Amino acid sequence: MRNKQTFRIKARPDGECPQVYSNFCEATHSPFDLTLTFCCLTGIQPEDLASQEAGEPVVYAEPRTQVTVPFRIVPALIKMLEAQMRAVEEAENEPPPPKGPNFSLVH
Repeated sequence: MRNKQTFRIKARPDGECPQVYSNFCEATHSPFDLTLTFCCLTGIQPEDLASQEAGEPVVYAEPRTQVTVPFRIVPALIKMLEAQMRAVEEAENEPPPPKGPNFSLVH
């Protein structure tokens, strides 16, 4: 009989992976998977509003990358994103660092 072993999985810190900036994300799904399409949307111009669907203007964003994941990992993904949001919100609520001649910040 095999013993179950627990372990964590982490992204390799020295791994090569392109970073893509996105300010819009569209979610679609199949019966098996969730697909997130990350896009970059820049300043909307009047001519960008020319396309219409069901009588409503539609602006098309430039796709940058797509990530497809099986639904079995979606609950963990949601929890991970919620934890990141809590961390950001808590950091935003911290008092500002002290200022004055005896304090310096390095960025």
